[in-house]
Amino acid sequence: MPGNGMDFSFDSFANRVVAVVIGLSCVVMGFRLLPGLGTRLRRRRLINAISTDIHELSQRSIRDAETRFSGHMADSFCNWRSMTTCYPKTNATCLFLA
Repeated sequence: MPGNGMDFSFDSFANRVVAVVIGLSCVVMGFRLLPGLGTRLRRRRLINAISTDIHELSQRSIRDAETRFSGHMADSFCNWRSMTTCYPKTNATCLFLA
């Protein structure tokens, strides 16, 4: 006969909370300790992605190409803005491009 192995005790709840907090702390510290990609590599990948998007415009129907291209360009401009140092870092988002 199958049984229900659920446990609603406070001890089990506290144990899971501690495990989640420790796990998330390890993930956050791991991402903070690992260096990000270099500026040259990110710029090269961004230019490559833009040129690929422009090349794919001719391979799709005009409706699909327009929506896909607009979305990808908005993402690319947001990525470009985060790489540049000539603009001050603000809490502004890139939703105005969409």
